Amino acid sequence: MIIYEMIQHITSFIESGTIDITVHEVVEEGHLKELHAASGNDMGGQRVDGNVISFLKDIFSEEIFDQFEQEHPTGLLKLKYVTIWCPLNLKEIASQRQSMECYFEGVRGVKWEDGAIMIEKQQLRRFLDNSLRAIEDNIKKIVQNTELRIEYMLLVGGYSQSPTLLEFMKKHFGSRHKILCPDEPQVAILKGAITYGKNPTVVKSRISTLTYGFATSITFNESVHKGKSKYVNSLGDEYCDVVFEKLVSKGESVLCDELRVFTRWPVDPTQTAMRFRFASTKRQNVKFVDDWGVECIASLSVGMPNPDKGKIQFGSTEIKATATDLEDFKTKSVTFDFMSK
Repeated sequence: MIIYEMIQHITSFIESGTIDITVHEVVEEGHLKELHAASGNDMGGQRVDGNVISFLKDIFSEEIFDQFEQEHPTGLLKLKYVTIWCPLNLKEIASQRQSMECYFEGVRGVKWEDGAIMIEKQQLRRFLDNSLRAIEDNIKKIVQNTELRIEYMLLVGGYSQSPTLLEFMKKHFGSRHKILCPDEPQVAILKGAITYGKNPTVVKSRISTLTYGFATSITFNESVHKGKSKYVNSLGDEYCDVVFEKLVSKGESVLCDELRVFTRWPVDPTQTAMRFRFASTKRQNVKFVDDWGVECIASLSVGMPNPDKGKIQFGSTEIKATATDLEDFKTKSVTFDFMSK
């Protein structure tokens, strides 16, 4: 007999460009149930690189550094990975104005020595400050949710290799949560992708980051649909054809490969095809697909005479929509992203 303890944990994917944070619960057979949709920002390692570049521009001036960046892009690339040794190209350009030592006179926490920019630990820490604050703010918003009982915080991704980041996480969250980081946090991302590719059901459910729906037509009501798009069929019947029919709400949990079935009928006896227009929005409740904040993400057109049953499959990284003609049972499908915001 195997007993699985229901453990909730935060996974922080902290890479060079972005910080993505999500909450999972380990459920039966080691599967994962998503409890909080992935959230994050662009305050990853690249933001730290940007802080270093801004710091050097303050020292050498925008003009000198822009010239260096334009004439020696490979030198700039080296600078992003080596933040102590000064690229020879930058040194040559800067030395045309004044000696290298003069640039660093009066600059707190940094000095020029033997062809290298010597940066004190405290100054290096300042480059990470706004990135660390963004991580802290994001996690605090999540742990404030009283419905969550988070025991572990798992750090993965290249930025997770930073000792400063690990120290920061333990200082701010270590008293209430166990902070974990694998020996190779970058490799953990690759292993996770491979595991999911082999067995997508390992993620038992996901939280929808958006509200999804499709455009449908209902009888036109002047008091409700005034100013909205109107369709008049061959019999003279009037329809509002931009009504938003909700499939799933933002924040709603959906099971892996969950199917939702809906039935629709043609609005014109003479039409030869039926078109479904799918849309998404960050808003919880919208009435029309042309409301502000609603974006068209996919469409599906099926030949007649009777394509009246549709199936929507959720829970993976994509949503799959399928329409079936109930007379000849021909189907047509379209997929769209379920992970984007």
